[in-house]
Amino acid sequence: VVFARTNASLRALHESFRERRVSKSYEALLCGHLRYDEGVIELPLQRDHRYPPFMRVSTPQSELEAAIVVKDLQHNGWKKLVKKRPKKSQTAFKVLSRELYAEKYPVSRVQYSPVTGRTHQLRVHSAAIGHPIVADP
Repeated sequence: VVFARTNASLRALHESFRERRVSKSYEALLCGHLRYDEGVIELPLQRDHRYPPFMRVSTPQSELEAAIVVKDLQHNGWKKLVKKRPKKSQTAFKVLSRELYAEKYPVSRVQYSPVTGRTHQLRVHSAAIGHPIVADP
């Protein structure tokens, strides 16, 4: 966790993140044992129109559903609502260990390094590869 104590340091911190001079990594406990020791998850994300404000992996079916939802809302008076395009997203991962939770349930301890910084990116990518984050709703 990083905090800026002055406005000048806040501006410098923002610039460092914007220019990608700062790397971020997270540790997560995922359900199940991942097949690969490391890799990159590249799946485009979009707003989940059925369950806002959540995000989901973009598929042709989800794109069609989003277009229908936007059209229905525009028909019902939401004139300024526009369907946003899916955004590219990448998450690098490395398996730190494969364990048993409560001596019974297989879990993988993973280090995530997001290449892009989309909302809910890590949780959506985890679920999309079939290994959701433990205790994530």
